[in-house]
Amino acid sequence: MNIFGLKNELSLEDLASRMDIYKDDLGVSDCYAQYHKYPTAHFDENTVQWYTDAFLSVRDGAKAIMEIGIDEFNPSSTTKYATQSSTTIIKNLKEKNTYYFGLDIADKSYLNDSENNIHTIRCNSTEYEKVHSVLNSHNIDSLDFLFIDGDHSLFYAWKDWAYAEWVRVGGIVVLHDTHWHLGPKILYENIDEKYFDKKIFGNDLLNWGLAIARRIK
Repeated sequence: MNIFGLKNELSLEDLASRMDIYKDDLGVSDCYAQYHKYPTAHFDENTVQWYTDAFLSVRDGAKAIMEIGIDEFNPSSTTKYATQSSTTIIKNLKEKNTYYFGLDIADKSYLNDSENNIHTIRCNSTEYEKVHSVLNSHNIDSLDFLFIDGDHSLFYAWKDWAYAEWVRVGGIVVLHDTHWHLGPKILYENIDEKYFDKKIFGNDLLNWGLAIARRIK
């Protein structure tokens, strides 16, 4: 499987065989946790700052943003969220003329706001033709900002990265959970520095982890 911007080609067999299973008192997940407890907040103050800074660096004049895994802020869920989520940050900071496209397997159509160019697409992230068709209908042919926070398995992390080719030179890809899930972690390690400048945050903290990759070629 040859995917733009990655160093290594992995077969479907490779992807299927490299699932890291972490068992704890909550059941079975794909976490490779270094701690025996979860981080206190999904989007803590540090993550909010890293994410906000990355977005602001491309906000002015941006045409389109895509988010894989819509993460609307839930103020009643104090253990999962701090003060904001990826989605609320984008909604609050983006320019009105910038298109937001959120992909999710759940129906998030209640967030749609055509006046402010906010559109959700209910689909599996691997439905590339469907997603491309929606973007084409709005005359969008590239992305300025891509946030990947969907299924964290290695298989889907690789699949979601396919959208990175849609990101313009100078645009940004952000990966969440690079400190906590195998898929984002190995995906980050395989991002090719010939095409992306990359930096990872949160590995020295009790944090889910965030990685930022700016396309340079």
